[in-house]
Amino acid sequence: MQEHCTALAAAVQTGTLATVSELNLGLSSFHNDARYSLRDRLIAGCAMAYGVPASDVMQKYGCCQSFAYRMQSEAKDWLNNLEVIAEHRNTPFFFLARPLIERMVIVLSVTGQVSGQGIEEFFSLCFGYSISSSTIDNIRKEYNELAAEFLAGVGLSKIKVGACDEIYSNNTPYFTGIDLKTLYIFICEKAPDASGDSWNKSISRLHQNQNLNMTTCITDRGKGLLNGIKAALPDVRQQLDIFHVMRDLGNACSSLLCACENFVGVFLVTEEAV
Repeated sequence: MQEHCTALAAAVQTGTLATVSELNLGLSSFHNDARYSLRDRLIAGCAMAYGVPASDVMQKYGCCQSFAYRMQSEAKDWLNNLEVIAEHRNTPFFFLARPLIERMVIVLSVTGQVSGQGIEEFFSLCFGYSISSSTIDNIRKEYNELAAEFLAGVGLSKIKVGACDEIYSNNTPYFTGIDLKTLYIFICEKAPDASGDSWNKSISRLHQNQNLNMTTCITDRGKGLLNGIKAALPDVRQQLDIFHVMRDLGNACSSLLCACENFVGVFLVTEEAV
C-alpha cells in the first residue's frame, strides 16, 4: 500500500496521472467540499495513507482533523480498487498520462532507435498499456514538426567553419552539415538528389532565413556539393577534407605493396627455375 500511495502522490503532483475511466473509480465517493479540488483531496488522502502526520496535512490545507482522516480512509479505498484492477489485468501498477507517453515514445525513437513495433511491445510488456502504431506515428510527426519549427528559428551567423557531406539511407541522399567549433548540426535533411542545384537550394535557404555565412567549408570531392556550395556562398573558401586524401593514399600504398609482393614472388620463382 505504501508504495502505491507514493506512486499515486507523485503521479498526481507531476501531472502524470492517467485520465482514464477506470482510475476515476471511487472518486465520486470522496467528501464533497467546495473549498478543495479533487486533486488536492486526493493528494491529501494519499499523503495521510502513506504516513504523513495529520497535523501537517491540516496545516497545509487548512482543514480539520476529521476531514483529513476521512480523506485518508477514502484514498485507501480508492487505492484498493485500483489494486483489484491491476491484479485482474495482471499488469504493473502504473499511471501513464499523455505527456509521459509522448516523452517515452520520443526517447525510445530518438535515443534508442526503437522501431514502432518495438515501442508497442515495450508499453505492453512493461505497463500493460496498448498503444497503436498510428498513435506512435502521430506523436513522432508532431514532435518532428516542433523540432523543425525550433531549428528554423536558430541563427547560424556564428558558424564560420563548417563541414558538409551527403550520407545515404536506402539509396536516398541526406544533406548534412556541422559547425566544426561547436559540433552543432546545422543541416540534416532528405534531398531529392545530390546535384549542385539541390545543394544550392538547401544552403541558400539557410543563408537567407538563418544567416548562414560560412567563411570556410570542408567538403569531399563531390561535384554536386562543390558546385552547390559555390553557387549559394560565392565567397566561401572550400577545403578538401583530410579523410578522403588519407583514404586514397592508403589505398594507393596497399595496391603498390601488393604489386611489389607479387613481383618479388614471381622473381623468386623464376630464380629457382633458372
